[in-house]
Amino acid sequence: MSSSPKSVDPARGGRRLAREAAFLFWCTLVPAALAGWLHPRSAFHAQATPRDVTKIELAAVQGWSQPVLWVDARPAPVFAAAHIPGAVNLTERAWEMQLGNVVGGWTPQTRIVVYCDGAGCQTSTAVAQRLKHDLQLERIYVLTGGWTAWQATKR
Repeated sequence: MSSSPKSVDPARGGRRLAREAAFLFWCTLVPAALAGWLHPRSAFHAQATPRDVTKIELAAVQGWSQPVLWVDARPAPVFAAAHIPGAVNLTERAWEMQLGNVVGGWTPQTRIVVYCDGAGCQTSTAVAQRLKHDLQLERIYVLTGGWTAWQATKR
């Protein structure tokens, strides 16, 4: 006796394919939705009111006895051309790639001072606020006058 091949009902195969596709869809949607909801920069988290950062004059920073980590918020090519000695580069555009430089240079007694080009530059404030939010650090300051103020002391 030979066995005859089973015939496949096209409608039944289509329903099975639809069930499998729906299962795969839900298997990927649920973790993605949870990740979006739990992510610290998610819209679900209260970020509408950024933490205030303290502006500080260069003379005050130079008077500190605690270590200072300088964070240059200017674009990488500008940072590469010139920056405060020992500074690390951190921009919002390359945040994930550059954040390790900040974490690697920080200790609990370190104060962080963020700067950008000058008085009209708001990038340093945005970077400082994000550092406060993402890393939950409190001793973060924005240098009044930024790079321009630093350069003025070197003339």
